Amino acid sequence: MVWNDSDQTETTRLLQQAEKVISSGRYLRKFEPELEGRYEADTQADRVRRIRRTIVLGLAVFHAYNLAALVTTPDLVFLNLVLRIGVMTPVGLLIAWSVGRVTPGLREAFCGLGMVSATGIPLVLFWLSNAPSYVLMASGVGLTVIFSNTTLPLRFPWACTVSATAAAGMAVAVAARPDLGAGAASVLVLDLATAILFSLLATYRIEVGARRDYLLTLRESLRSDRLAADNTALARLSLTDPLTGLANRRAFTARLSAFWQASTRGKPFAVILLDVDHFKRFNDRYGHGAGDACLREISAILAPLVPGRDDLVARYGGEEFAVLAADCSYAEAVGLAERLRLAVSGRGLPHAGRADGISQVTISVGVAVSAGHTTSAAALVEAADIALYEAKARGRDQTYPMPAYFFESGGEAPAETPPPTPLCA
Repeated sequence: MVWNDSDQTETTRLLQQAEKVISSGRYLRKFEPELEGRYEADTQADRVRRIRRTIVLGLAVFHAYNLAALVTTPDLVFLNLVLRIGVMTPVGLLIAWSVGRVTPGLREAFCGLGMVSATGIPLVLFWLSNAPSYVLMASGVGLTVIFSNTTLPLRFPWACTVSATAAAGMAVAVAARPDLGAGAASVLVLDLATAILFSLLATYRIEVGARRDYLLTLRESLRSDRLAADNTALARLSLTDPLTGLANRRAFTARLSAFWQASTRGKPFAVILLDVDHFKRFNDRYGHGAGDACLREISAILAPLVPGRDDLVARYGGEEFAVLAADCSYAEAVGLAERLRLAVSGRGLPHAGRADGISQVTISVGVAVSAGHTTSAAALVEAADIALYEAKARGRDQTYPMPAYFFESGGEAPAETPPPTPLCA
């Protein structure tokens, strides 16, 4: 198994970025790209849902002012209907449809520009009407600003944009109505300025609170993730051989127990033990550093040849390796053992210190299969171990499968039964 620490690295990086923002207290400043992306991804669904619900509410209230226009600007009733129903309603529905289909930046821009358009409608009616009560239409500008800044609410930069646009539009509209009088004009401007001030303050607090709460929650979540990852890493290290990266003896024992339990329900498995031939002479000839490199090379040869999802390749101890193969028949286990042996010898790793006429690294292999013959997992491993030493006693570089009669006779071969012929190179 190959372990990937990229998730742990990302978690640490995000945690550092979140801690930095929390300590600075500057929540409205755009986060670093990675953290900003995480924030948008985590909040997008809720943000889109809230925007759509608020647009529906806003359009309903917006159209209620079609009736109010009968009192405030009865001379512009048709224009009022065209602007509210013919223009603003399609715009609002288009925004509601698109916010879940565009980038976060465009989503907020569409909402902001939509609210700029909404503030423009009462301003136009205020500017053009000659009705006695036209001045009441100005209240719609402030109400629209309050809606956009506190109910939607817009992100703070866009809230500022809508507020500034509304203020500028009101100033132009008031200046274009000299009949209004300085006193009334001042009151309208003051009312709008107050609405802008209070709503912007609310927008600021809403957004700061939302981003702060998100970061605090994210920080705790990332801390939990990192703690879980650390615990996983510790558990992994406790089950991994540091030299070869394979499973260690402890992992082998745990998996063996699981396999044994499965075998009692009719799922046979094989234990294959492999030992590097004349490894002490290898170390004496090339040094222990080369010996370690040799074990790593052999590990790299063995691991890809045992592809089963539940199978295990482990360093059993010293120069000895072990394989657990699930749902494996006797013939399949012997075939797998031979592939492993031939793969190591076929690599041609030099071993000039053997003194047996072979000049390359080889392994001896012992095989035992559960298949209902053994009384315990330990007995099966012992059988594989005996088979391994039989392979070594018969000349090394060969596979010796422990036959069924070994188990049936309590570990003793009947005198009249010849041992199986080992599989030699």
